[in-house]
Amino acid sequence: MPDGDRIRTFDAYRAKLLALHAAIGVASPARREELCRIVVEQVVVDDREVGQIVWTPPARPFFTEVGAGAWYPQADSNR
Repeated sequence: MPDGDRIRTFDAYRAKLLALHAAIGVASPARREELCRIVVEQVVVDDREVGQIVWTPPARPFFTEVGAGAWYPQADSNR
């Protein structure tokens, strides 16, 4: 069983990710960049197309790779 601190940390990142869409919608360009850095560590561009997104370690458990560098949010296990 994971310890309580790991669960609280996971829940805190989950809450940030769930609120991210709304926050980006009203954010200034500078704030959008800050918010993006919460989940994106690196974007690899190849010939003007996104080739790969490298998620930050805390964000990785919330995304599923579906192949060819495409990622989708994982389904909410609480529903």
